[in-house]
Amino acid sequence: MNITKKDGLIVIVLSAALALLGLFFMDKSWIHDNIPERCGAYCQMAMNYWSMLLEQSFDRKFLQKSIGALLVSLVSPIADLKTPLQINYALQIVGATFLIFSAVYFYLIGKATKCNRLVFYTLFVCLFVNQIFIKIEPYTQESPDCAAFLLGMMSAYYFLKNKYGALLFTFCIASIIQPQARLLMIPLIIFCGINVQEPEQKKLTIQNKGYLFLFIAILFVFLVCGYLLPSIREPNHGVANAIKSLMPVSIFLGAAALLFALYKIRAVESFQSGLKLFMFNKDIRNRSKTVALIFAVSFGIILFLAQGEILSKGSTLKGVVYYSYSVVYHMLEAPLKSWIVHLGFFGPLPLIFLLRKPSAPNRTMDVGLTLSIALSLIFSLDSESRHLIGFMPWLACLFMKKKYSFNVPVSALIIILTIIASRFYGSYGSATPEYDKYLFMWGPWMTVADYQLTTAIVAGSCFLLFLVYKLSSTRKAPPFVTDHSGQEDSSFCK
Repeated sequence: MNITKKDGLIVIVLSAALALLGLFFMDKSWIHDNIPERCGAYCQMAMNYWSMLLEQSFDRKFLQKSIGALLVSLVSPIADLKTPLQINYALQIVGATFLIFSAVYFYLIGKATKCNRLVFYTLFVCLFVNQIFIKIEPYTQESPDCAAFLLGMMSAYYFLKNKYGALLFTFCIASIIQPQARLLMIPLIIFCGINVQEPEQKKLTIQNKGYLFLFIAILFVFLVCGYLLPSIREPNHGVANAIKSLMPVSIFLGAAALLFALYKIRAVESFQSGLKLFMFNKDIRNRSKTVALIFAVSFGIILFLAQGEILSKGSTLKGVVYYSYSVVYHMLEAPLKSWIVHLGFFGPLPLIFLLRKPSAPNRTMDVGLTLSIALSLIFSLDSESRHLIGFMPWLACLFMKKKYSFNVPVSALIIILTIIASRFYGSYGSATPEYDKYLFMWGPWMTVADYQLTTAIVAGSCFLLFLVYKLSSTRKAPPFVTDHSGQEDSSFCK
């Protein structure tokens, strides 16, 4: 049965309940550390936003994630918000509002795709019941992750509805939400809604040479980041958590896993198709120029306004290179570390895509979406899982648009594993390292013992999901049905 307005109201109310739960009942950093007047970077921006603009004293990276601080600075004079404690609560209220609006867009995506009700509620749990919304945001109040999540929901909906103008507007405001999520939008905007179709091929030509070249390139980058660069300068979080004896295994497995994921979505073929469309389609070239102009102007404004003290290594070009190398190194510290961390952080939802057969992109929308997903796979090398929150709504977009339908056992298991992964039961003092007790995201901070435990849990979850998937695979009730006919659509978005 497809969803109705009542289902939309239910998920909106549930998202509000989650936000209120975090706002009033979850741990707070200033309570945990007994520092009621704590005021971090986002709090300081909210208290001094306009003076910092006039003085051009923003940090470059933090200005690009300052939408929450901007909104709080607008309401502060009206609500008479003066103390750091008041500002921190206001930042969390803004984050809760983002979460509620995300639920609205989630319902709109489900309605536009005529989503199955069981899938709708399963995906809602997978997306909204996670550590970011019930642990990190309530604890720190300052993170822009709720805004990035809303950005992902908005871009997914507007892409599905072929709203080119709305996507451009979303791209503009993304300049003060999250840099990673903004980059993911570029292929979507360029290829959205242009009805150009390449000549159909009876048989897909796999670009074997392209994937071989890609594998060699990935191996080279991993070798440089795993062995050469650490001998010159240690990565951002040091090398204490690395299992150096397994570094060769990590490099090979990491390269193979990334290549396999890119192959599953036909990334090389999509890139080739995108180049052809760019060369022979004037509309796509014009859109590329528009996106480049908006990006250049907004980045120029950021550079002009953000000339203050550098608070983040990612605020300079040299810092971005160093940060990128550090991200790759921390991914290589242990075999498949980043992806194990992500599955432990978000739950099993991404695993479902390993159970579908790859298909060739045959429309411009497919090309844009595939290239965006390819970028997200590259970003997934970053073991700090919350940085991927802006992409997570696209998993819902793909499931809904493909008309996937879970049966009850698979759906129930996904929900249970997701709730466990949320760590709603955890406490900060015992579950995270003392030197970084408020982030609750593991990632580059994960110790060897934590990695081994998380790997065992994730492996057990994968085995259990695969077992239930196989046991419930019958001709009458397959775990995943596409278009309710058992035939899988050949494109991502049709």
